[in-house]
Amino acid sequence: KSEIIKKSKHIIKFNFFKLNRQQLLKGKKILHENNLGNYKWYVSLHIREDKKAFYHNTRNANPKNYLKMINEITSRGGAVIRMGDKSMTPLPKINGLIDYPFSNFKSEFMDVFFAATSKFVVGTPSGFWTIARFFNTPLLLTNFIPHLDYYSFDKNCIFLPKLLINKQKKIISIKDIYSKNYFSHFTTTKQFKKNSLKIIENNNEELQGAVVD
Repeated sequence: KSEIIKKSKHIIKFNFFKLNRQQLLKGKKILHENNLGNYKWYVSLHIREDKKAFYHNTRNANPKNYLKMINEITSRGGAVIRMGDKSMTPLPKINGLIDYPFSNFKSEFMDVFFAATSKFVVGTPSGFWTIARFFNTPLLLTNFIPHLDYYSFDKNCIFLPKLLINKQKKIISIKDIYSKNYFSHFTTTKQFKKNSLKIIENNNEELQGAVVD
């Protein structure tokens, strides 16, 4: 597959990555060996949790807010592969949810395999969704900051940013964020604090609605 991007008078052609037959067979074999071969489709989910870098905590999200979303996917017959490493908060046991960081088949190969073969990828402002992007896997980007990154995506992506509340305790409208460029480039905790902005995460209902879309 390729994507044609017209910029000025130049045409840039990007050939998306694709797993070869050997890599696909290897991944499917690992799925079968771990009793995951019966799922016809699955969604990869990565929720950023960086407990160390305080200056970028604005990009984190609460995993508990994703439980309705997970149940929505599993109720439709899909599986949810929660991506990450062992520093992640363990999720409750849900039929169809695979807490992959704590599995015995966690590997760099399977990280890429899931990014490439998922029906779509649910991401946050972290590195995992970028792997999926190289394979042209559809994206649902949640709890996203900075808002300005919206312009990096195409129709193969649903973009759900965090809300911003000013010191008058009023929500800054999405229209103002984009048309007036209010705080759209902010990424760090320091920037938001300096401007007396409170950040509100996407809630359970919003995340569930986005995954239905």
